[in-house]
Amino acid sequence: MRLQEEYDNEAINWSRIEFVDNQEALDMIAMKPLSIFALVDEESKFPQATDSTLLSKLNNHHGKNKNYLKPKSDINTLFGINHFAGVVFYDTRGE
Repeated sequence: MRLQEEYDNEAINWSRIEFVDNQEALDMIAMKPLSIFALVDEESKFPQATDSTLLSKLNNHHGKNKNYLKPKSDINTLFGINHFAGVVFYDTRGE
């Protein structure tokens, strides 16, 4: 149960705080087994891994998630994550 609902149930006088629930984006980034972190970690263990193979895995596993932004082309190494603060782009080359 969320804290605000608990306050209502206990008739505590308080002001409602509106916020964006960022859980779906957080799960995509960090919740195993196929989170972005897990896929980056897995891919870093393969000697033949490339930016393209990482992006392929990210696109395959998260491409339909509204919080994941695929690269605009096959040669682009940037992917984006949409969360409460807006869109942040990451470069698989580490640049």
